[in-house]
Amino acid sequence: VWARIQAVMQLLLTDYLDIQNSVNEAHQMPSTFSEQSSNISSYFARRRQTSRSRRTPLFKFENSSHALTINNLMKEQSTAITGFKKVGDTSQREKILVCQPDPNNITLIFIPLSKFLREIEDAMGCSPGNPCTLNAFISDYIKDTFVRRQHAKMAARVEAATK
Repeated sequence: VWARIQAVMQLLLTDYLDIQNSVNEAHQMPSTFSEQSSNISSYFARRRQTSRSRRTPLFKFENSSHALTINNLMKEQSTAITGFKKVGDTSQREKILVCQPDPNNITLIFIPLSKFLREIEDAMGCSPGNPCTLNAFISDYIKDTFVRRQHAKMAARVEAATK
């Protein structure tokens, strides 16, 4: 039961956090985030633009066997939940959402979602070092997408302010 609840929550969060557009946007943004960039003087130093940062990514995971398996699983679960099969691609079906999809929605739902994750992990008996799949999904989204996006925005603001 909890696995299905986590899968449904993951689908909802994918829609409301606008993850697909965030992932595409993240590929277009230069990835300058690293642990060593905490020094503020590095923001003001002139960086040489390399041609590599302007190129497209070397590879994508969207057609990997793992991604295809996850997509098929999500389609099956969505069909099981709604009770009818969708015609065509999932992106062709119009979705009615309560609010606009936005990556910043994570800031509004993070605390209640954390409480819900604790409840799920307590019910499933997850150990502290082994989080539930929804917790791993949220952690990966925050680390890999949200923080990088916010860092790129801040770097752009600092760059604009120093010109």
